[in-house]
Amino acid sequence: MATTIIIPSKGTAACINQLALALDLFRDVSIHCIFLQIRPMPDNLNDMMTLGRDSSKFGFFDQAFYDGVEEMKALYPKRLTVSAEYFYGDSSTVFRNYVDHKAADLVLYDKQEWFDSKRSMGVNVFKMVSRCGCELMYISGGHAQLERTGKTPEPATAPVPAQAPANAPAGVLYQYNALDSKLNALQNAIDSNRVVSRRVSNLSRYFLNENVMEKMLLKAECSLLLLKS
Repeated sequence: MATTIIIPSKGTAACINQLALALDLFRDVSIHCIFLQIRPMPDNLNDMMTLGRDSSKFGFFDQAFYDGVEEMKALYPKRLTVSAEYFYGDSSTVFRNYVDHKAADLVLYDKQEWFDSKRSMGVNVFKMVSRCGCELMYISGGHAQLERTGKTPEPATAPVPAQAPANAPAGVLYQYNALDSKLNALQNAIDSNRVVSRRVSNLSRYFLNENVMEKMLLKAECSLLLLKS
């Protein structure tokens, strides 16, 4: 049975390099790759009402993407199948349902491709993928930009549990522990009834953990991090 990988993309050839990396990391495993083009949600009501009529699949992918897909399929005819779909906005709930529907095993997130997406496209892709419910391969830099030579250098990897990253690189552990101690103090205040709103405090803990995780990953010493759900 093939391993299903979802690669969020802007529709450029950079996502082909991410696929090449996945094929190198998961050798001797059949892979079905879904290139998921992330499109901004229209701010015009008329455009939003016609989204369901948009039948284009590869409409915003460039020619280099087409060429790269054909090249990869020719290199791995027995291991690789490819499809392309699109996704509007950055709803974490909708994306999680999408991942469940596709029975995805892994989502790839390339920091360099999505670093400025919140400002330039109005979508927060990291927030969306970090709540997907399956394993997330975080690419902090370097490998996704390599030329496809057939020989990818052995990456530095480390398992990082998404909720308690005790195995994070040493350079980011201090930041996590400092925040975690503050959140624990807040939780103790909640338990002793010194904080009235349990709901707001618990939500604050959830989102603060997510935000600090993104900041930590930006400073990570590893080039690849496998985030366990």
